[in-house]
Amino acid sequence: MKKLVLLTLFVLAIALFSTGVQAKEVLATIDDIQITDDQVMSLANTRMMKIQAQMYSIKRAALEQLVQETLLVREAKKQGISVDKLEQNITAKAGEVTEAEARVIFDMNKKYYKGKEFGEVKEQLMAKLKSQKENGVLGEYIEGLRKAAKIKINLERPRANVSVDDDPGQGNKNATVTIIEFSDFQCPYCKRVRPTLNRIMQEYKDKVYYVFRDYPLSFHQLAKDASNAANCAHEQGKYWEYSNKIWEGQRTLFDKKLSKEDFYKQLKDMGQALSLNMSNFNTCVDSHRYFKEIDKDMADGIDVGVSGTPSYFVNGVYLSGLQSYESFKEVIEEELKNKK
Repeated sequence: MKKLVLLTLFVLAIALFSTGVQAKEVLATIDDIQITDDQVMSLANTRMMKIQAQMYSIKRAALEQLVQETLLVREAKKQGISVDKLEQNITAKAGEVTEAEARVIFDMNKKYYKGKEFGEVKEQLMAKLKSQKENGVLGEYIEGLRKAAKIKINLERPRANVSVDDDPGQGNKNATVTIIEFSDFQCPYCKRVRPTLNRIMQEYKDKVYYVFRDYPLSFHQLAKDASNAANCAHEQGKYWEYSNKIWEGQRTLFDKKLSKEDFYKQLKDMGQALSLNMSNFNTCVDSHRYFKEIDKDMADGIDVGVSGTPSYFVNGVYLSGLQSYESFKEVIEEELKNKK
């Protein structure tokens, strides 16, 4: 309960801070010219998307906890018992953890125990498994209470107005949900999310439209060249095939031991493997034809608060960094539900 109080106070502090400055408050003057807070915020809002997304997550977590506690308090009152007693009754149904169960988990995760024997970690492991079982049973019970109640969440996610520009896209352009990714071909986290994005496109099919926008980070000195090459392949209708080759060969392509000449040779070999018109492709790659387009992508990303890769906007909802399938699914499902 103390943690909830502290979290709630923190959320309220943020809210007071964000609303404490009056919209018309003068933040600066230049002779007789005034610069007001609403002018500043009109420029700063989109650049603060990451902070706004974090604030939303904090408020949403506090809201969900309050909803959960309200449901438990109401149910406990209905049964004529305390909340603690209600939780005890629920978790008692989880049952005990056997030594055999703990042994199975230990054997499956031996490498995490750094050479320790089962006997050394048995009690700790059994306690952890018991807690997991109890939390699982309690979670299922609360989910049942949620389904039986009429709950409407009015807290809205912050959104940015992000353009798909004329960048490569997959799926139905008229889909209910648009996912825009700002990404870097040299970024290992950007590569790791590919299976998740592929799964989303397979499962949601015509309900999702996905767009890839370039955001090569300054310390990835070859990423911009790779983005340029992918756009050159796009001229010949092979963007996704070419970008897949970059992701698959990322470690070799961006090997720091290789010269820039070897790097460019690999880019061109990838084009050759896809049977591109190599004369046109090579000219495009060597002339850095798409550098200005890439710079525009980056400028657009900066304008909506992108500071690292990967960064995603799901119908304008900002998701920063390596995201799980569940994170994407949560936002996508909300968007599909809200558009009905």
